[in-house]
Amino acid sequence: MTRPRGEGGAKFVLREQRKRDRLREETQGLADCGRASNGRYVAGCRCDACKAARSAYERGRARTRGYGRPTEFVDAEPVRAKVRQLQAQGYTYAEMERLAGIPHSTLHGLMCRHWRTGRPVKRCRRELKDRLCSIKGQRRLSQAQRVDASWMAEQLQSYRSHGVSAAEMARRIGCDRQVVDALLHGKRGRVRAETLYKFMLAKPGLDEMRKSG
Repeated sequence: MTRPRGEGGAKFVLREQRKRDRLREETQGLADCGRASNGRYVAGCRCDACKAARSAYERGRARTRGYGRPTEFVDAEPVRAKVRQLQAQGYTYAEMERLAGIPHSTLHGLMCRHWRTGRPVKRCRRELKDRLCSIKGQRRLSQAQRVDASWMAEQLQSYRSHGVSAAEMARRIGCDRQVVDALLHGKRGRVRAETLYKFMLAKPGLDEMRKSG
């Protein structure tokens, strides 16, 4: 099944909603749709077996909340913040999936869009949160790997406000002038780790120029 994108995603969601409505009409009043088994139910089905399984599921959730036990699903926003933090530390999606032992579709649905709704999920399983939070430590970066450049861009803008030209900054850092211009104008969000390392080495000299200016 393809993942929804753009207008195609909206049409996909509409088709899924029509399927659920059709299923609801076809199974209304039936004793058993033939697909409910082992306490599970078919979403959208209104047959007696699925309604009973759904009611049992909701009673179990209410009982779990009443006992103060942790629920199976948690808010997905803190988990997304953890993934962004790992990205800032140099981890790629492929490395997170390998270290946490989760499939690509799960991480894609968390960060980009779920294949069914076309939007990032609002809740995720507690197990997924625990696995991603188990990834710790700063990753050793390769020179060609892309890293977040927001801090470097802020520093460059500060230097420019104190009279340091973009050409001088590029010469001090030892990088292409186009990279500095793109960061100053907000057209680039990531740079190579090698460029960030060169900037950190050149920062003391740029700080002196800012003070003298």
